[in-house]
Amino acid sequence: MKPRKSPHVAEIDGSLKSMQEIVGGYIEAICPFADKVAIVCNEEGKLKPDTEWNRLIPECNDVIKGTFFICGVDGEEFTDLSPELAEKYRNYFRYPPIRIDENGSIHVID
Repeated sequence: MKPRKSPHVAEIDGSLKSMQEIVGGYIEAICPFADKVAIVCNEEGKLKPDTEWNRLIPECNDVIKGTFFICGVDGEEFTDLSPELAEKYRNYFRYPPIRIDENGSIHVID
């Protein structure tokens, strides 16, 4: 999911190279939800000042910068999302709940 864009369902080949291409660097998996899903993002995204803020993740008190994707998790393996989970997280991330003002301050949108 790109910053300021609505989520969509896409297929990836599951290789490390393709995941790194999507997020723009080394991958990091964050699992803040009760469901067996992971947010896969660029592990250095927050360190890069030119990377755009994307979404607030209140479940882990974190913010994602840059492009990320959601996938299923089975043990240590990434898997496909079921249609139900794909729809659930598409709705969850439908609207960016943060806004960055011209001074770089983060504001949560209620």
